[in-house]
Amino acid sequence: MLFGYFLNDAMAPLMTALQSQYGWTAGDYGFFNSSYSWLNVFCLMLIFGGIILDHKAPASFNIDNSVKCLKSGTAKSKSIVVYTTGDSSLKAAMDAGGITKVNHVDYEIKNFFNVYSEATTIVWGE
Repeated sequence: MLFGYFLNDAMAPLMTALQSQYGWTAGDYGFFNSSYSWLNVFCLMLIFGGIILDHKAPASFNIDNSVKCLKSGTAKSKSIVVYTTGDSSLKAAMDAGGITKVNHVDYEIKNFFNVYSEATTIVWGE
């Protein structure tokens, strides 16, 4: 949903350029601008997108190449509705792997219907 707002805001300055350079009418621009919303509503993309969400990415782009990736440590937290258990903090992941110097950090998010979710922090270092 947030991307829908971003798309509308990002495309707003282009309206005059599209009208002058490509001959778009206000109706053409309105149809183009609303197409993202139509896909979300009629193809149920908001529902399917929110049902299952798995995401893996680096938590930090600051990689310290002077520290070798000899060990890894993982910390995980789980949540069911409003009850959360576990500790997915960087410190917990460092303690689990016996790491004192960090090379880089990754994270994983799993979400199912916003009812059950898991957050995992993976730290690499010495």
